[in-house]
Amino acid sequence: MSVQSQETIKLISAGLKVGIKAYESAMRLSAAGYYVPGFKDFQRQAERINVASGRAGGANSSHRLVGHA
Repeated sequence: MSVQSQETIKLISAGLKVGIKAYESAMRLSAAGYYVPGFKDFQRQAERINVASGRAGGANSSHRLVGHA
């Protein structure tokens, strides 16, 4: 197996681990009574923040709010 393939597999594995940890954290927060938005809710909230900050844009916007909650 090439080095590039091995690195790709490591990257995918790390991404899956992060996703699992995020899911577990969301489940713990939800069980503790906190509101944990789903992906669609998160997108709507991010768009509202963009609009409120004057950075509104469509799907092709170059300044999307990604990864901020």
